[in-house]
Amino acid sequence: MDIEIQTGWIISILLITLRLSILFFATPLDMFGRLPAHIKLFMCLGLAVVLSSGLPPIAYPDRLDLFFLALSFLNEALVGLAMAFGLYCAFGAMSLGGGLLDFQAGFGAANVLNPATNTYEPLLGTILTLLLVIVFFSSGAFSILLRGILFSFQQIPPGNPLNHLSLRDVVAQFGIMFIYGFALAAPVIAMLLLIDTAIGVMSRSMPQMNVYFLFLPLKIAVALVMVAISLRYLSPLMEQLFLTVFRYWERVL
Repeated sequence: MDIEIQTGWIISILLITLRLSILFFATPLDMFGRLPAHIKLFMCLGLAVVLSSGLPPIAYPDRLDLFFLALSFLNEALVGLAMAFGLYCAFGAMSLGGGLLDFQAGFGAANVLNPATNTYEPLLGTILTLLLVIVFFSSGAFSILLRGILFSFQQIPPGNPLNHLSLRDVVAQFGIMFIYGFALAAPVIAMLLLIDTAIGVMSRSMPQMNVYFLFLPLKIAVALVMVAISLRYLSPLMEQLFLTVFRYWERVL
């Protein structure tokens, strides 16, 4: 009897670790992305041990059933991926908005190397993503994230299937990324479009002038000034963006 309870507890820890690992390994948060893989794995394992103490043990069958184990781990992987998708859409909105600003302001050829993922990212998109990380920790959203993880285990115990996930929820969350991305970039892009219109009129009236090289520094300066002015109004928008993640978790869990 003791062996059976101990086996269920160990399996519960492994399942919780799998869900947390997918969530934290796939998270776009910069501080977690830069950590070595084994450090993140030990963090997930330690958090799994803490969480498992407050969860009921898994009803493990008397005989070792590989199909039961495989199905349980598959269910945990799906739950972790569904939760990570919500976070990715939130940070993807910042990257999308920054990419639009980069293209419109003339930073399209300037990318920044992300050492965590070894990929090149848009310049303003990287700045906005880092700003979102600052808002994430300063607004207390990180503690809400931990409560959301605990809520996920209360709604879907380790090894249980994900029953409420629908294509409609996934598409809706994916659409939120575009809505917030465009809302973030809209004021700056509107100003840059006015400048482009003025440049087009001047190029028609003075075709001998090389307007691209003359007005590109002006567009860059205006874009940076507009982004700096918009920063004070972005914090409420980013907090609303995090709320969409938690609402998405409530719908799918």
